[in-house]
Amino acid sequence: GAASSTPSSLFHHGDSIYFSASDGLHGPELWILPPTGAEICRASSRSLCLEDGRFRVEATWRDFAGNTGDGVAVPITPDTGYFWFFDDANVELILKLIDGGGFNGHHWVYYGALSNVEYTFTVTDSETGAAKRYFNPATRFASSGDITAFGPQGAHALGGPAEAMTRAATPPEVSLAAFSAPQGLPGACVPTPTRFCILDNRFAVTATWRDFAGHTGTANAGTLTDDTGYLWFFNEANVEVVLKMVDAGTFNQHFWVYYGALSNVEYTLTVTDTVAGGPPRIYHNPLGQFGSFGDIEAFPAP
Repeated sequence: GAASSTPSSLFHHGDSIYFSASDGLHGPELWILPPTGAEICRASSRSLCLEDGRFRVEATWRDFAGNTGDGVAVPITPDTGYFWFFDDANVELILKLIDGGGFNGHHWVYYGALSNVEYTFTVTDSETGAAKRYFNPATRFASSGDITAFGPQGAHALGGPAEAMTRAATPPEVSLAAFSAPQGLPGACVPTPTRFCILDNRFAVTATWRDFAGHTGTANAGTLTDDTGYLWFFNEANVEVVLKMVDAGTFNQHFWVYYGALSNVEYTLTVTDTVAGGPPRIYHNPLGQFGSFGDIEAFPAP
């Protein structure tokens, strides 16, 4: 962006330059500038390295009590990863990088949140050193696709300061379906290639999709933690939606559903309580919208 990082105390050693600077989030820190002018991405607990290691992604957060910290990075596929903020079973932010060079000459950034706390994440191109930062304010569920993130001239093909591209998604259509026990689920969820199970295999999650060409299908499913699973539509390396559930019985006597999308095709999510029975909760996302949502009264908790 336009603000200065206030570099100082430059020191030359070998082929590299060491100096103090601020990234605008952590205050003054030690930095190294290698001979190429860009730093190779090195995956760590703070950093994701995506798209064959070209792009480094780091995240910070601030909760409603004012506490701050760095997101912990977990890779899923070469193009996709997530961050957790407070508990390793609690996924908060998921994102993916796509090489859209054959379409519009840019690398694309897609992200979806399963949290409405304040967070910032920074994507850095290790080949050029260009970076772009995205900011989400507190109370907003954000999901977005930036298809001009990194172009032929770096992070801003048309020049100018970096801009946050957060977007508050319109709440999805939420409904209850007429209940019938899913086959193969006699009181407890059994995972299949198109169904993931969370919260001690109590809840079953499935989805269907429709793309812009009118093609339809059933989503494929995978599990990340006991609380969280994901769905892919077209390619197993291309995560589309991540959904988690929270047992908030001690807070408001309900199980909560949170989901974030890395896709703006039409899809319908179905969440079923295979222990208590009752109608499943259904969430519908229309074509063209990036969805991110939190339902804190999804299912009653005993």
